Amino acid sequence: MSIKTEIEAYTGSITSPDIQAEALQYAKDGVRFISSVVLTNEEMVSRMSKVEELGTSTAIYDLKNTTSLDFITRYDGTRYRECIEGEASKAGLFDDVTSLHNAVITAPVYYIKNNILNVFPTPTDAQKARIGVVEPDVTFAITDTYSSLSKFPVELGPGVTFYAASNVLLNKMNAMGKPTGTTKLTTMVAGSVDTPADRINITKWFDIVGDYIADEDVELASTYLSTVQTYLQSYQSELTGDQSQYQWYESQYVKVNQLLATFLQPYIGGGGE
Repeated sequence: MSIKTEIEAYTGSITSPDIQAEALQYAKDGVRFISSVVLTNEEMVSRMSKVEELGTSTAIYDLKNTTSLDFITRYDGTRYRECIEGEASKAGLFDDVTSLHNAVITAPVYYIKNNILNVFPTPTDAQKARIGVVEPDVTFAITDTYSSLSKFPVELGPGVTFYAASNVLLNKMNAMGKPTGTTKLTTMVAGSVDTPADRINITKWFDIVGDYIADEDVELASTYLSTVQTYLQSYQSELTGDQSQYQWYESQYVKVNQLLATFLQPYIGGGGE
């Protein structure tokens, strides 16, 4: 089942009106959010991490898309050794052989500054550094499935769906606004009621009827009053429909947020270890 279909199961259509682009962004934000939450679980970190290598041509790593670091190691010619975290303020000392902070192959060091990961001694093709990083895959389309996402366990898909659906429903409610029932009202044309503001001004309707009666044009007054009555029936019908739709969005919004909270509970309630 596509991500689009999963979301629409809770929100109704996202194609009419077309908010697929917004829904896709909500889903991508959802992948990032769910990933950041579940990484309290060590098993999830292991399942979601990928290995990157640093060598002569690429000795540093940009962490701008990284949610979590699983491990940082450097090869010493025999085996990979875990890197020790160093202070960025001492960066100039890690490759200074005269300093007590000089990093050696048997005790490599790393530091992070401005989202850039640096390893010392500087990795080479002969002695590479390996890092395990979790970087949520947000390259998918709304028509893709969760199984197509790289390093993203499919059982996390519902959490993304709930997150995205919540935002889609909020989007729909904001676009709709509070029920007014004025769509059909603004199509009415009668007498001097010639602006949208006039057409939803009930007082003005009856002022016009009164004017017709004052002019002894009872037939025109009766015709106009009949139009107003028909119009009010249409207004009531539309208002009821608007209220029903808005209330459904509201109830679904509450529902998906409750589902999201339940989904997250094992990870934020101490059950993620």
